[in-house]
Amino acid sequence: MTINTKFEKDILVCRPSFYDMEYEINPLMQLRTNVNKNKSIEQWNNLCDRLKEHGSKVKNLKPRKGLPDMVFTSNGGLYLKDQDILILSKFRHEERAKESWWFHEFFLNRKTKVFITENYFEGSGDALFLGDTLIGGYGFRSDKQVYNEIRSFLIKDPKIVQLVNPYFYHLDTCFCPLEGSDYLIFPQAFTEDGLSEIRSLGGNEISVPESEANRFVCNSVQLGKVVLIPIGCPETREKLKNTGYIPIGIDVSEFIKSGGACKCLTLTI
Repeated sequence: MTINTKFEKDILVCRPSFYDMEYEINPLMQLRTNVNKNKSIEQWNNLCDRLKEHGSKVKNLKPRKGLPDMVFTSNGGLYLKDQDILILSKFRHEERAKESWWFHEFFLNRKTKVFITENYFEGSGDALFLGDTLIGGYGFRSDKQVYNEIRSFLIKDPKIVQLVNPYFYHLDTCFCPLEGSDYLIFPQAFTEDGLSEIRSLGGNEISVPESEANRFVCNSVQLGKVVLIPIGCPETREKLKNTGYIPIGIDVSEFIKSGGACKCLTLTI
């Protein structure tokens, strides 16, 4: 049987023209760490090529000097395609706060309605759809209360889950929805109540080992049966293959230095 590996998505990316280590706002970021800028651009180009190869249309957000983390477009907002609404991010750290304006401008130029929250919210870094149910993470960047603001835009009530490991400070660092209700997860990043909320949806859980969770294997991009995962995660790769997926390894080592990988570099729009 031939599997169709083309899966159309519009994905927003931002070239790492100004990506660097300029501050520390998560446990991985260390000012003493050097970013290889040429390598980061090479890795980013490769990711974009793989996205296009498997059917995605890549849209570009213009990078801005002084905002090195704009490359992590996943954090810019949560786009609700059926309503053409962007729930704009309100970043917790002032180092990233100015990014919101440029995401706001990009979507307004597309005639998209933009909703601005009162509480802290870091977009698709913390809010991911599993099927048609939003999984909303909180604990480090987004506020639990923000999901009360977002609830009115949703078909179903969200499942709100607490993150408890500062290394996995965003939901998309430890949880990755796949097709249907399948998902990758590092369970130790959640409370038992949070795990119960996710598992109540009845999907096929693919648990990842700690060593590969630390390489941000859950920070992957799902394109139908194709899953773009960070390289160096053989156990998760085999689990995905055994579940009918086609994992493709992507070198994103320069971005892992800042606490992000494949998914962080993309925003589905």
